[in-house]
Amino acid sequence: MFQWLYKSAVYEAIDPDGHRVAVKVIDLYDDSTFATLSDDYQFEDYMNQIESLYHLTASKNEKHVIQVYELGVDSQEEYAGCVYIIMELGQESLDRLIEDLHQQYVKIQGVNRSNEYIPPHYRRLIWKQLVQIVSVLQRYNIAHMDLKPQNIVRVDNILKVCNFGLSKYEFDNEYDETPNFSAPEVLILQGPQYQPQADIWSIGAMLYYMTYGKQPNWNPENRAWEPPYGHAPVQDPLVRDLLRKTLQYYPEDRPALEVLKHHPYTARP
Repeated sequence: MFQWLYKSAVYEAIDPDGHRVAVKVIDLYDDSTFATLSDDYQFEDYMNQIESLYHLTASKNEKHVIQVYELGVDSQEEYAGCVYIIMELGQESLDRLIEDLHQQYVKIQGVNRSNEYIPPHYRRLIWKQLVQIVSVLQRYNIAHMDLKPQNIVRVDNILKVCNFGLSKYEFDNEYDETPNFSAPEVLILQGPQYQPQADIWSIGAMLYYMTYGKQPNWNPENRAWEPPYGHAPVQDPLVRDLLRKTLQYYPEDRPALEVLKHHPYTARP
């Protein structure tokens, strides 16, 4: 039996051995939560995604993927019940980490003394791990499509992806208020949505956010990598180069992952 500590989007619990874990509870009885699961095919597709995440994390000790310890479905009638995913517990999400780093940096540098949103050293450390996360996804032919700071958690000093696109079937009351880091082709539902280049945009958008504190604006005529209005360009030319390469509107214009892995900003010690 688990001891519930507090409730949020995911529960924090203590397992029988006294270890803290995260438990995601998906209520299939709640019609509002699964308003888009309108037929058996969609339900089966959703369950396949959950099982794929479980098998990937349970059988592979991937450093940058949240570990799933147990998966269960409590079904009292066909296609009904609750899904329980018991996972490794992270200390904080990446969006909270970035905000904490920003607040600390403001106290040290002063509001008007630096154009950097977070310390450059931490920005590069986070970027390197974002590249590693996408490397894991591509190794297993996974296009996440919804990589964003809210879907990445810190476990000690390691960043781990904790949501494999399951949110496309989940109802989120705060969706419009949550910064979206998805690629243009995913948001406008045009073209091949499941290609890995969508994740290249997402990590570029997170680099932009760590640099300027805002999301990039995009449209076919817009240079999304340019700084927000009234903000000076980041001083580091390697960061500017990465932003220009990753935040291309068309997927075919974005670099392959190998280019990012060997980019001087990523590769330097």
